[in-house]
Amino acid sequence: STVPGDKYNGLSGTSMATPHVSGAAVLLKAAYPSMKAKELKAVLMDSVEKLPALSGKVQTEGRLNIAKAFAVAKSTFGEPVAGN
Repeated sequence: STVPGDKYNGLSGTSMATPHVSGAAVLLKAAYPSMKAKELKAVLMDSVEKLPALSGKVQTEGRLNIAKAFAVAKSTFGEPVAGN
């Protein structure tokens, strides 16, 4: 992340993960504009890549996988809208 003094620093936690999950949500919503917030959350949660190292550390016990999220969305909602 960027830090004061025009520098970068490695950080962790929800403040670092949130932009990635938000970006994934925007990509899915653009491809599936009729998807409701609850459905969007379910797609993201159901497509997590489980990792033993994250067991007991994060709610999903895994990490975001946008490719898998699109596969889950496609199998649930069909093809994305044209142009996406």
